[in-house]
Amino acid sequence: MLYCLFQLRIIRDVSSKTALRLTDYGFRAGATINLSFESDQIGQNRRIEFFLLKNEDFTLNPEPFCGSFGNKFKIEVTLNSTKDNYVAKFDNDGVYIPHIVHCGYTNYSYRLYAVFKNPNSYLDYRQEPCLVIRPLVCGISLVLTSIYIIIFIRNKTQILRVRLVIMLCLVSYILTTGISFIVLSSESKSGDAAGWLRLFDIIDLNYRVFFITTIVLASSGWSIINVSLTLWQVLKAIAIPFFIYSLNLFVKWSGDGNWNSLVGFIQFILIIWLFKVVFESLDEAQTHVRAHLYLIAQENIDPVTTPIYEKYQIYNKMLFQVIGVTSFYIFISIIFLAANSPFWLTDLFDHIFNMSILGIIAYLYRPRNNDVESYMGSENDNGNDLERELINLEDISQDFLISSGRTQWDRIRKLPKEPIVQYKKTK
Repeated sequence: MLYCLFQLRIIRDVSSKTALRLTDYGFRAGATINLSFESDQIGQNRRIEFFLLKNEDFTLNPEPFCGSFGNKFKIEVTLNSTKDNYVAKFDNDGVYIPHIVHCGYTNYSYRLYAVFKNPNSYLDYRQEPCLVIRPLVCGISLVLTSIYIIIFIRNKTQILRVRLVIMLCLVSYILTTGISFIVLSSESKSGDAAGWLRLFDIIDLNYRVFFITTIVLASSGWSIINVSLTLWQVLKAIAIPFFIYSLNLFVKWSGDGNWNSLVGFIQFILIIWLFKVVFESLDEAQTHVRAHLYLIAQENIDPVTTPIYEKYQIYNKMLFQVIGVTSFYIFISIIFLAANSPFWLTDLFDHIFNMSILGIIAYLYRPRNNDVESYMGSENDNGNDLERELINLEDISQDFLISSGRTQWDRIRKLPKEPIVQYKKTK
């Protein structure tokens, strides 16, 4: 959701020793360019050229200098006082990169204020579709989440901890999307929503961390099967995504694009590690449920007809659906990055991804009938470990789910407690 939100008013402390390349901007014909230069130094030979260039211009001339782009849009600036203002019109459509070069050999420094305004909005024209996307996504999410919560209330479904976390994550997503629309609208009208933008960045960071933590907790079997999470596991589930998305804010707030490659590499490594954690957690959760199903089969009950099989389906489907959707998202994101896709398209795809993952998890943990619900919580298997059987993982056959004359389960027959899984036989 960060793709359509960034600070439109540019403020930079600049030294004449280096050229300055600013973030690109999508101009519409008739846009206004407002430049302001402030300096506490007054001297001679302080001439500056402000260009609007396209990417291909840098390919032809990677190190622009004064007079190197005579046929391009240019504002010639001469700093004569402590504050100089320049306003110009730009009559071309397209995405351009503002670039400043310094003429002469005098060393000086100044502060640059740059504001670009399209005819009807301060927004980069690539941001404008987000004014439609954000409220639409927020409205759809609000309706679906409300229906989901009403179903829980009407069915008097037990509120497992993992279900509560999922509901809070859904509400957090709606709140974040709604606030992002407010910030974007403010930027469109005034071009200056710096305070609101910082607040949104923090709210969005909290949602992103909540989103990843929800996936990690849901994949672990927490509150559904008899597994216990250590404090260290919980902290990692929160700290790692917090660090990943904090790096985004570091780059965004610093305004220094030189960190992009390093930050991207670190994030890639951490995301792969998170993939590994989720995959291993789902595999372990499946193993616990398979062991329970195997124990049920040993009592001549068809395990597929039991509520425990519903648990197995949760982790089996989550393994393929969540990891499949996430892999597809990463693949498409790389294509969008390589193709330099517009902000609104990347933003829309990001919303589709978030809604898809939250929708999958919410559906998998949806309310079921009373027979299934009575076995959904891990509380049903709590108690003295002496009451739980020990099963070696190596003893579980691969085809035990295939029914061979076993009896169907009915609610009168109490199922055995979830067993303790031993991964290696003791010698």
